[in-house]
Amino acid sequence: MQKQRIESLIGELVRLYREHNRQTIREVAIKAGCSSGTITQIERGYINPSEDLTARLGDALNLTEQEASSLLFARNRRAAQYLRPA
Repeated sequence: MQKQRIESLIGELVRLYREHNRQTIREVAIKAGCSSGTITQIERGYINPSEDLTARLGDALNLTEQEASSLLFARNRRAAQYLRPA
């Protein structure tokens, strides 16, 4: 079964911050304590990271407090999509 891509602000932000910092997917994954595949899936919009992983991504990407807050906001906004009634 193929995973469906959902528009993902958090994925776009992770990619933007990673590329701005000139970090590879592997470097971010190692610093965040997850696999490269997980980072790839987040960036492509296939998965939404947990709050814990989102915080670790903020650290791995060397984000300011404000940038980390925007990452968490984007994560929570996406998570809310799953809770809306159809």
